[in-house]
Amino acid sequence: MSDIVARPYNKDYEITDAMFGAFRSPGGAKLFFKLLGWTTLLLTVLYFIVFPTIVSNYVEILAGLTAFDPADPDSMDGFGEAMSNAFFSMLPSLILLMVGSLAIISLVRAAFYRAYFHGETTGRFPFKLGADEGRQFLSQLGYWSLYLLGYVVFIAVIGAVTALATMTLGNGAAAVVVGLFVVLLYLGLIVYSVWFLVKFAPAGALTGLRRKTHIFAARHVSRNRFWALFGALLVAFVIGYVASYIISLIGAEVAMPGLMDGSVLTDEDPASALQALLADSATPGFKIRAAFGILMLCAGTAFYMLMLLGPSAFFVRQWDELDPKRAFE
Repeated sequence: MSDIVARPYNKDYEITDAMFGAFRSPGGAKLFFKLLGWTTLLLTVLYFIVFPTIVSNYVEILAGLTAFDPADPDSMDGFGEAMSNAFFSMLPSLILLMVGSLAIISLVRAAFYRAYFHGETTGRFPFKLGADEGRQFLSQLGYWSLYLLGYVVFIAVIGAVTALATMTLGNGAAAVVVGLFVVLLYLGLIVYSVWFLVKFAPAGALTGLRRKTHIFAARHVSRNRFWALFGALLVAFVIGYVASYIISLIGAEVAMPGLMDGSVLTDEDPASALQALLADSATPGFKIRAAFGILMLCAGTAFYMLMLLGPSAFFVRQWDELDPKRAFE
C-alpha cells in the first residue's frame, strides 16, 4: 500500500522559492543554464530533422489559401484536397516532433529532479538514458493522456450541444437556453483544464523524488496547497511564456519574416509575395537565418520548460519535509 498521503499545508516559505524553484536546486543558476544550453541543443537537432517537412507543407497550405476563391466551386474542391494532402504529408513529422519533444522533456525533468532532490549535479553532460528518464516519460505520457481524455469528452459534449442548438434555431427560447448551456460547458472546460493541470502538476516531481512512476498520487501533494501551487505555476508560466515568446518571435522574424505569422496572406498580391518568399528560401542567406531562427525558438522553448519545473519541485519537497521520518516503500 502506498505511503503517499495528504499533509497539512505549511505556509512557512518564501513565495519566490516556489515561483523560481528552477534556480533553487543544489546546482543553482549554474545548473539551470547548463540544462538550458543542452536542452536548446537537443531541441535544435530535433527541429532540424522535422522542420523542413513541416515548413514545406506549411508553404503549400499558404499557397492554397492565396489561390482560394470562395466564389469558385472548383477552387474550393482543389483547396480541400490540397489541405488534406499537406496535412497527411506533415503528420509523420508532427508525430516525431511530439514524441521527440516528450522524450527530451523526460531527459530534462530527470536531470533536474536528480539535482533538486538527490543532489546529483556533477558532469558536464547532465542527461542519462535510464530508469529515471523512463519513469518521467511514462508519468508525462499518462498526465497528458488523462488530461486530453477529459478535454475530448468536453469537446464532444459541446459539439453535440452546438449541433442541437443549430437544429433548434427556429425556436428562439430553445436556442437561447442551448446557447447558454454551451457557454457554461466552455466555462466548465476552462475550470477542468485549470483544475487538472494544477492538481496533478506535481506528478513528475513526485516521480523524481521517489523514483517510482506517479500520476494520481500527485493529488495528495497539491491537496491543501492548490491555490498556492496555482499562483506559483502561474507566475512561472507567465515569465517563461513571455520570455519564450519574445525570443522565438525575434528568431522567427529574422529567419522567415511574413511566412510563419501568415502575414503574406494580407499582402496586396499574396501570390507574388509567397513566390518571393519561396525564391528567397533557396538562398544561402535564408538557410543561415532559418538556422538562427530555429536556435532561438528552441532556446525560448527550453527556458519555458525549465521555468515550469520549479514550482512543482518546491511543493513536493515541502510536502515530503512535513514528515521527514516517513519510510519509503
